[in-house]
Amino acid sequence: MSRYISIFFLVLGISFVLLLLLGNFVFVGGDDATLFALASIIIILLAFLIAQMFYLLDMLKKKR
Repeated sequence: MSRYISIFFLVLGISFVLLLLLGNFVFVGGDDATLFALASIIIILLAFLIAQMFYLLDMLKKKR
């Protein structure tokens, strides 16, 4: 279980670093706080999905 938690936090950390580095180019106009909040929510959900996909792939490997 700790493997999947570490995958989740690794993807989450890398995504937030990339958001902070590349966000200046993407968030050119509009309300930056709203766009950052939406991007943060999307990042958290996608990190969770990536961790779940690793878990499901490992479950499928163990069944074979």
